[in-house]
Amino acid sequence: MLGHAHAAAGEKKEALKILEELKARSAMQYVPAYWIAVIYNGLRDDKEVFTWLARAYRERSSWLVWMKFEPRFDWIRSDPRFVSLLNRMKLA
Repeated sequence: MLGHAHAAAGEKKEALKILEELKARSAMQYVPAYWIAVIYNGLRDDKEVFTWLARAYRERSSWLVWMKFEPRFDWIRSDPRFVSLLNRMKLA
């Protein structure tokens, strides 16, 4: 959440630092792909958002059920990739 807050506040350097820490940590322990997607979402990097949401889908992340209502995703809600993911999860 802190990474997303930094990203949304325009503090890109701090958000990227947290992303790198999470990616490094993921080599030793489970880090939900959904939370990495949320940070990229704050950075408005749609390519990375969908890369990490796809990974979260493959992980069967329980966090994805919130995607349909999560206001942070409003800016990509009409994107066909977003709609497709909701359809695959039977949440459309």
